Amino acid sequence: MMLKKCLLVLFLSLMFANPIKAEVNNQDKSVVYYFHGNKRCSSCMKIEKYTKNTVEKNFKNKVDLRIVNVDLGENSHFISDYNIYSKAVVLVKMVNGKKVDYKNLDKIWYHISNQDKFESYVKTEIEDFLLK
Repeated sequence: MMLKKCLLVLFLSLMFANPIKAEVNNQDKSVVYYFHGNKRCSSCMKIEKYTKNTVEKNFKNKVDLRIVNVDLGENSHFISDYNIYSKAVVLVKMVNGKKVDYKNLDKIWYHISNQDKFESYVKTEIEDFLLK
């Protein structure tokens, strides 16, 4: 009897759920990538931390943040996809699940010694990128 009730609740929740809507939203959500390798210095760790802080404070639920190790074989394609030559923060605009634009925030290295300047730079770049 309990199993039947559980199955009924599951069936009804699946009937009234709208997974297509959630999927469409995710397909159009821009992505902020932080790309790193296996060897991570203190500056690399700062870039990750500052980028996470910026996204969480200013763009929660507006962009996806993805931390990617490009030294892993399945992720090595990102190096050529985004012309990465070092650790990098890259913004990617997605429309209908396809990449339509990207920008490498190559000035992060100029601001690595000042968290406020770093986060301000990244915030401004994301805002401008989302408005394009």
